[in-house]
Amino acid sequence: MMIGRRDSTQKSALEDAQARMKGDLEEKKAATEENIAKWKQGRHVKKLERRAGFAEDDAVWAILVAADAIDNANLRALDAIAARLDADEATAATGNANEAAGAA
Repeated sequence: MMIGRRDSTQKSALEDAQARMKGDLEEKKAATEENIAKWKQGRHVKKLERRAGFAEDDAVWAILVAADAIDNANLRALDAIAARLDADEATAATGNANEAAGAA
């Protein structure tokens, strides 16, 4: 019994988020501490705003990826519970059948 399978839209959104995070990481590599210091000193507001926007977007995407991982872990735990219940039910049924056969 499977509980809560991911649909293709959710999977695609996760893959997009991961790809976007990788792209943003490349942008971050280009923005060295030296460049940031120059931007601050030269009051390059647009560049600093862009950097802040990337950092905020990155945080949002990272949270979405982490939330998806937590959701997936929860679903796996529910699947494990369902599997255990199925196994326990089968064990109980087999035990009852064995007892009935022994009594006959």
